[in-house]
Amino acid sequence: METRIVKSMLISPYIRGFLVAIAAFLYQAMLGVLYIWGTISVYISSYFRQYKPDITTQELGTFMPIRAVILMILMPFGTYMEKSCGPRPVVALGAVGMTAFVFTLAYVKSPIVFVIVFSLAFGLPTIGFYVPMMCAWKYFPGKRNVLTGISVCGFSLGPLVFSYICHMLVNPDDIPPKEYNYGAIKQYYFEAEIYNNVPKLFITLSIAWGAIFCYIVFAVQNPPKEYCDALALAREAEGRRSTCDGSNQCPDVMTALKHRTFWILTTLLTIATWSDFIFGLAYKEMGFSYQYSDSFLTMVGILYSLANALGRLSWGIITQKFPFVSCYQVILAGQTIFSLTLVTVARSPFMYVLWIMLSTFFTSGNFVVFAPLTIKIYGAKCGEAIYTFVATAFATGAFILFFVNTFVLPHIGYKLMLQMVGIISASGYLLLWMADLKPEWNQDNPVNEKAMIAMLEIDKETKLKLLES
Repeated sequence: METRIVKSMLISPYIRGFLVAIAAFLYQAMLGVLYIWGTISVYISSYFRQYKPDITTQELGTFMPIRAVILMILMPFGTYMEKSCGPRPVVALGAVGMTAFVFTLAYVKSPIVFVIVFSLAFGLPTIGFYVPMMCAWKYFPGKRNVLTGISVCGFSLGPLVFSYICHMLVNPDDIPPKEYNYGAIKQYYFEAEIYNNVPKLFITLSIAWGAIFCYIVFAVQNPPKEYCDALALAREAEGRRSTCDGSNQCPDVMTALKHRTFWILTTLLTIATWSDFIFGLAYKEMGFSYQYSDSFLTMVGILYSLANALGRLSWGIITQKFPFVSCYQVILAGQTIFSLTLVTVARSPFMYVLWIMLSTFFTSGNFVVFAPLTIKIYGAKCGEAIYTFVATAFATGAFILFFVNTFVLPHIGYKLMLQMVGIISASGYLLLWMADLKPEWNQDNPVNEKAMIAMLEIDKETKLKLLES
């Protein structure tokens, strides 16, 4: 009887695990739609010119530091909240907040109010930034790198899909904007027949995103206790400890904060985040300066997102097979070379697209490798919480972006800025050399899923005899 019950459980947790993995992918996609800003920023600044004639995309971009503050507060809080009440309430809170505030954007008339509401719309979902993904880890703990790659590639596919939708909703006839000079960079604005479509855009997005969030909230759940117990038993039979319930020995968060590798990983992720933000914002306005059309640059944005998604998935698979240091040296090389040389090839449409895609392909690896590495270094017990502090690098990168956009970019322009990105990225080699990447507290070997399944099919008495032997 018990054997039949356990066998019936075997199907259910695996189906749940796949549903959770899909939900993690979709939640990352909803977080990634922030990157449609590169597509819609000119539409939005054009819309608000009727209320503030001298508005610029850089002024509206001040939502970045506000969202960064929200992220720094909510991301660690969401991880601790998940421990006490489970993943579903955390995800639901972010889902409701984003959907409601995006719908509200359709009725905002003040640029200042827009910045605040936009910050809340894309800031509140960060409470569950990694909650669905870490939930998926508990179902397949031996596949963390691959699951991370699959999940975070959704971060790029979200803007890939919705960038095209935004373009078709706002500017389907591909009408070019008008050019205005603003310091070392140029501003571009559309006429009323284009920007009057902006309210309709936000209403449509809120409905579409609300539907996606309904599935995510339904699907996200932790594995049942019986599944975790069976997994623990399988690992004990193999002479290893369970990671399903976070029972591994590891230091507390304060100990990790004193470890230099924590700060090095955070710095590397900060550099990568800033670099990725710069490319996400620069490709369209920089492309306008080379007389590329709005539809062409929308296609560039779509291919940019596609390359970012493929990069995240590819690096998740690659880092599952090869050492972190070797992989990350390749990532830094691509990140540096393509940032430094983009300006030299930008006049060719083909090379412009290719360089944008290759740059983001390498940069995207940063958003895959650090989560599993943090768990490997600091152990399963506190590793998830520690990574939420490492991931505050996303907020730090946004603060740097705001400072650069406000005080540096108007004087040097995007072309020189991208070369600065390449030089700073190269400093990652020095930081990598300084890092202590040898796990000090935990050797978290992959789970043998087949062994776990075999253990699930054995009754309790046989399991106990096996362990005694």
